[in-house]
Amino acid sequence: MLYGFRFRHPIVFLLDLVYMLALTAGVSLFSYAINRGVWRLYLLFPMGVGFAVYYHTAGRLVRLFSDMLIRLLRTFFSYAVAKPIRLLLMGLWLVVRWIFRSTVGATVRKIAENKWKRYTERQRKLLKKLVRIGIVPDAIRNSGSIK
Repeated sequence: MLYGFRFRHPIVFLLDLVYMLALTAGVSLFSYAINRGVWRLYLLFPMGVGFAVYYHTAGRLVRLFSDMLIRLLRTFFSYAVAKPIRLLLMGLWLVVRWIFRSTVGATVRKIAENKWKRYTERQRKLLKKLVRIGIVPDAIRNSGSIK
């Protein structure tokens, strides 16, 4: 009998099976209570047939409906929840970047400028010294770049 079953969605099948077993247990206990302690096991067979019919007919519709519902919820989540969070994080990033640039970035920039000034002063002094000694060619000396 199980030869014709193809499990395309094993998790959905297992969840359906657990759901039907829970219903079967509930109906059996209800029947046991109503019949004053007499088990009616012939009720289990129609419940199994009902599960097979559900799985091959209405189960597909339920899966189709649940897929559409999941797509709808994902779309809603992406627009109603994820997009505002993304915008909030972008704004937070801009604020953090501005704070960093105005504090640490400015300090680092100032240090780099001071280093560059000291480096160029050292290079200028060295070049003047080389010009005085006469190692620097006349073309550099006459270009006017050394003051």
